[in-house]
This record gives sequence, structure tokens and C-alpha cells, in this order.
Amino acid sequence: MKKQSQWSPYLDRIRQILESTQFNASPQRVALQINDEENLNLDHKQLDLLRTYVKRQQQKARKKIGKPKNRPNQYGVNHESSSEQKTWEESQESASYEYKGERSLTTLDEALAFSEVDLNVWEVERYVFNSWDVSMKNAEGTGAFKRTNYQVKVWFRRIEKVNVGKPEPRNIHVETTEAPQMWVIIGCVHRPFHDPVLWDKFLKFLFHNRKQITGVIVNGDFLDLRSLSSHDDYIPEGIDLSVEYTSGLQGIHEIESQLHKDIRKIFIYGNHEDRFFRDKNSIRKYGSTLQSPHEAMELPKRGWEVIEDWKNGYVTLGNNLDVFHGVKVGMNAAKDQLNALPTRSHIFNHTHRFGSYSNKTNAAYNIGCMIDFESDAFKYVDRGVRESWTHGFGVTYIDNKGANHVYPIKIDPDKSFFFQGRIY
Repeated sequence: MKKQSQWSPYLDRIRQILESTQFNASPQRVALQINDEENLNLDHKQLDLLRTYVKRQQQKARKKIGKPKNRPNQYGVNHESSSEQKTWEESQESASYEYKGERSLTTLDEALAFSEVDLNVWEVERYVFNSWDVSMKNAEGTGAFKRTNYQVKVWFRRIEKVNVGKPEPRNIHVETTEAPQMWVIIGCVHRPFHDPVLWDKFLKFLFHNRKQITGVIVNGDFLDLRSLSSHDDYIPEGIDLSVEYTSGLQGIHEIESQLHKDIRKIFIYGNHEDRFFRDKNSIRKYGSTLQSPHEAMELPKRGWEVIEDWKNGYVTLGNNLDVFHGVKVGMNAAKDQLNALPTRSHIFNHTHRFGSYSNKTNAAYNIGCMIDFESDAFKYVDRGVRESWTHGFGVTYIDNKGANHVYPIKIDPDKSFFFQGRIY
């Protein structure tokens, strides 16, 4: 029996992406898109294996439909015409590519695409372009004509590989105190694509209850980080990493401004903040000058405790209430989450849905989101899925025995909600 590849579960999606580009998609781009869509969090070596698998599927599909394919030499350079001269020279640290011929290569992007140089291995150091006209006689010798020759030469240096470590798991246990504790939990805000009307009401809620609030937990996907997404088609105009980080810092400042300075503040990464760790090309290029989300929002300096490992990190309130971003999806996420860890109670986000499930001893609470449902940023998601999303957040009390008393706050379609006799 033929051994099944570890990437087989993603084969249908890979074929779908390839077909949408008439099998001309870059295998590296497809691999990055699958990694992002499926939250695989692959390291460089695993990503290279997936890229190889995608390339093999691309070659099989081209062969099946009779689509001509380029035939690269050992350096990835195509030889399509005997009148063209192409040269690749490589050493341990540097390389150069030169083209001479009638092909009109006038930009660096055109030259790199034509050469098919592996930009995961090499980066451009410098380049030159030249062109000149040549007078020639026709085959009968009765007339003359001109043609233009082009020369392109690009010098490369080998990319220094940087090992980007995975975020360390961290679990925070908030000890029980004699006085009851009130904790506010929010998640899936997706700034700067949050709902500004709802956000303003949430800030008023914090201010009105500031004397009671012991701590606040931002439970993942506070930032959208669309600028680090592989879904290039869904990045709105004017959105870059600086804009997203600035919006995040503004949101953190607004939360803090409504509360007393001595409250406890915890920030948990979600799968969207985790895009930072998955975008290894940017980290390699910019190194320590590229701030992580929690650094850009000044969280350590502001006294926030940070959990970076969104899949394994969590906060425990009292005896057995765990707060984490969540990995379960679908309409029955709360049930699936409780079945996975039946001896604990949970508060999670991730699905943008609202619901709960109990096994009589413990319960799981899915507490919704705070995004702008009308934003074009989320139009890449099927309309039927978006219709199931619900605004919400959570409040929990921990009594002096460590027992939890959870109050999920479901926000109405008109963006109002009710808490302790007050309508916001």
C-alpha cells in the first residue's frame, strides 16, 4: 500500500488554489497560504517540505492537462531559446545571474521571475540593465531591420538563516483571595477592524465598574495583523503593520484609562498575533528591529503579563476555571472544548460565536467577539459563517473558596447590553 503523505489532508485545498491560478502559482506562496489558513505554525524545514509537495502536485496537474512547463537547469534558470544566453555563477556566499537576448526584461521583478532564482536562499545585492539596437539584414538580403538586445545582470548574496524559536508556553495561576475577585475577559477584537460603537460602550462599562474589577484578560486576536497575512487579496488599502500596531497601542491605552492602576492585566496571544512568529521572512529581514505585538503595544512596560503560546498557554482563575484563546471551531465549539477537557471549566474565544455547554460539573463558555461585521476585511469569510458571529465578552467572579461564577455578556444586534441593572 502506498504510504500517504502528511500533507494529503490539504490536497483538495492545494488543488483549488492551483486551479484558480491556472497552475502558475508559486509553490512557496501556496505553502504559506495553507500554513496560514490551517494555523499549522510550520517551521522553516516543514514549510520547505510542504512547498515541495505543492510543486509535485503542480507538476502532476500540468502533465495531466498537457500544459507546457519550463525546464530549468540545475540553477533554476530556463533555457527556452538558443539565441538567448543565460549564465549563473555561484559561490558559498554570493551568486550572479546574467541574461542576454531579445526578451524585454526591464525591471528587477521581471528578471527575478524569469530567472526563477530561489529568493528563500538568495537576496539581491545590486543589478544593472542595458539595451542596444542591432541592424540586421533579412533572410533574402534585400532589406535591413533593427532589433533590440537586452542585458540583465543581478548579483546576489546568500541569505543568512535565522532560527526563530517558537513562543514558550506559559501558564498563569491567579490565587484565590479572601475578597471576591471580578475579572473581565475580552477577545477577538481584531483591531483596527473592531466595532467602534461597541468598543465605546465597553469602555463605559469598564469605567462604571472600575471599583469592582480585579483584573482584565485580553484573550487573543486583539490585533488582526492583516498586514502579515498570506491572504494578500484581503488587505484593505492603507493597512500596514505600523497602522495595526498603533491601533493596538491605542486600544490598550483606552482600556487602562478606564481602570485603576493597580489592577492585574494579562494579555494572551491568539492565532492572529501568532502570525508574527509565522512570518519568518520579515523577521529574518528586519531582525530585532521588527517589534513583536506585545513589544509594539508596550505591554511589559505597562505592567501586562503576556502569554505568547496561544495553543498551550492559559490563565487559571480560582480552582479550575481556565481562560485561553481556543482552538475548537464550528457551531458546537463549546461542547467540543468541554469534551476535550471535561474536568475543567473554560472561557475561550476564537470562533466569534457565543454559546456554552455544561456536563453538570464544569462548563465551557464561548464569549463572542468585538469586530465590525460590516468591514470589508472579513468579506473573505463565507456569508453564512459571518451570520453566525455574535458580539460579546465575559465577566467572572471568583469567591473566597476559589469557585467561579461566570456571566457571559451577549450583546444585542443594536449593540446594547445589560449588566447589574444598567443598560449600556
